[in-house]
Amino acid sequence: MTETEHHALRDGKDYSWNNDLRYGSEIDVSRSPANEKGFHDVFSNVWQWCEDHFHPLQGSVPHPYYDDFSVSCYDGQHQMILGGSFVSTGNESSIWARFHFRPHFMQHVGFRLVRSEDNERFDDSFKTQVVFPQVVELPIACAELVRRFSTGKDRALDLGCAVGRTTFELAYDFKEIIGIDYSHQFIDAARHLQLHGTLKYNRKDQGMQVTSLVASVHPSIDRNRVRFEVGDACVLSLTLSDFDAVVLANVLCRLKRMQGVNDLVKPGGILVMTTPFSWLPEYTPPENWLNSVEDIAAILTDFELVHQQNLPFLLREHRRKFEYIIPLATVWKCRVSAN
Repeated sequence: MTETEHHALRDGKDYSWNNDLRYGSEIDVSRSPANEKGFHDVFSNVWQWCEDHFHPLQGSVPHPYYDDFSVSCYDGQHQMILGGSFVSTGNESSIWARFHFRPHFMQHVGFRLVRSEDNERFDDSFKTQVVFPQVVELPIACAELVRRFSTGKDRALDLGCAVGRTTFELAYDFKEIIGIDYSHQFIDAARHLQLHGTLKYNRKDQGMQVTSLVASVHPSIDRNRVRFEVGDACVLSLTLSDFDAVVLANVLCRLKRMQGVNDLVKPGGILVMTTPFSWLPEYTPPENWLNSVEDIAAILTDFELVHQQNLPFLLREHRRKFEYIIPLATVWKCRVSAN
């Protein structure tokens, strides 16, 4: 995090306490109470590295008695550490404690991970006026469930892959990943991202107003592991089978191909499925609607339910209109035959 972000975590209180060396090492983050903003361990567990280098403020002049401590470190190689540690006492554990070291200094130092607000989804003009709901990035959440529960790492299948975010995320772990979607437009975008790594697009803001943005695949992802195909999950090729993991994101009506002859999930493999249980009679007869985990289990007789949770997310139509969806996410493991 930056030093500015560290200041944003503070709640305005002066934590000038002396820890009396009560701990012989750092403690679990949840051991100490959160401050008034809800953040744990802003002070006094470990010093926290900051992204910022030690540098003078504009117009500052070093005191002649102090230049050997500061000026020599204005070299772009010393970074800020803040907050004090379990071995700090006196003013070194106060909110004003602030030092600079080179990154190889590791004693009693940790770091805090932060992430930027969702600038692509929410407009800056609303952020100080509107409290947006806490939601997940559904494609990333699906990939994280696969990582958590899949033991095999050879092949994965992403059904209903859209433009491929989950498919690309799975390339961190799997040797081969196939993304399939019914939409030619989605697959064209996914293939462009695979080939070039970036794709320019316009985000609708309001009326005819748009913002030009660039989607990108992280350079650490091996895009050669990924393949995208146009296809209907109800009539998949029989050559598709024996995957270690299958993701079925919000396409519950495509469930029945998961087991049986030419089944997609291999024994010991997993199925990660999300669904808001939304049905339309023009696409699925009401007598075929599934409305519970029990209904799903009645179809997945070769599977065991190993995990379930809610994964709320938002779909943006424009800057003032969103669709709030709360899918149920379930993870199913294909049983291994006793034979």
